[in-house]
Amino acid sequence: MNRNKATRALLGTMVIAMAISTTACTSGNGPSEGSSDQVIALLMPDTSQPRYELHDRPNFEAAVAELCASCTVLYSNANGDSQTQQQQAENAITNGARVIAINPIDVDAAASIARRAAESGVKIVSLGRLIQSAPVEYSVSMDSRELGVQQAE
Repeated sequence: MNRNKATRALLGTMVIAMAISTTACTSGNGPSEGSSDQVIALLMPDTSQPRYELHDRPNFEAAVAELCASCTVLYSNANGDSQTQQQQAENAITNGARVIAINPIDVDAAASIARRAAESGVKIVSLGRLIQSAPVEYSVSMDSRELGVQQAE
């Protein structure tokens, strides 16, 4: 599966997650009832791997724009700091994110992010590394077999 197809598959999952999430934010944060605007947070782990900034972010944002014109992407990169990633997740929740797609720096620390999100009615999509011992709606990771085939070719 090429990167563009993977991004579209992820976005399909995100749109499904948004569709099943509560559309009204009962805590008073985020979009009001009846609003067509949806907020998706994309939290990346670091800048040491250029793919996050050069490919993942722009592909993700382009796919969101194509599939959901009224959606907004809140993007954050934690620069390798799990505490920063937790603060970014909290900011996303405060700013009305209904879905958080997170590539966790530390899956144990990210479990607290997932629990906090669940308390706020926010869906979590775990990217790359599975967040365990916490409520996660979806987990998206690479197809190791297909990756091996592509590398062999």
